[in-house]
Amino acid sequence: MLGERPDREIAFGAVGKFRQPDIEWRDVAQADFAGFAEPGWIAANFSVERYGEHATLLSYQCRTVTTDPDSWQRFLRYWRLIRPFVAHIMRATIHTIRNHAEAASPHAEGRTE
Repeated sequence: MLGERPDREIAFGAVGKFRQPDIEWRDVAQADFAGFAEPGWIAANFSVERYGEHATLLSYQCRTVTTDPDSWQRFLRYWRLIRPFVAHIMRATIHTIRNHAEAASPHAEGRTE
């Protein structure tokens, strides 16, 4: 958990090496997450914020850092390959989060998109 503004927002984060079959996770202290820039890792966060009386805004941010032109070129090749899959996974993740939140909400009944 990265932080919370009570009754307004909760932020969660993760740092990992996602370009390998078994994701390697990195434990990053809450205070160090925003400035994390160690090469070779990807940092991402989800924020959940109140949006009106009965709605929530979910946002996602992913940062990637490379340290030299060769690393940047390798990352670009990797990204071109996985980009369609990442988009699908993120849509599915957000859809799953929404479904769980709506199922737990007393205000979700009868809701339309």
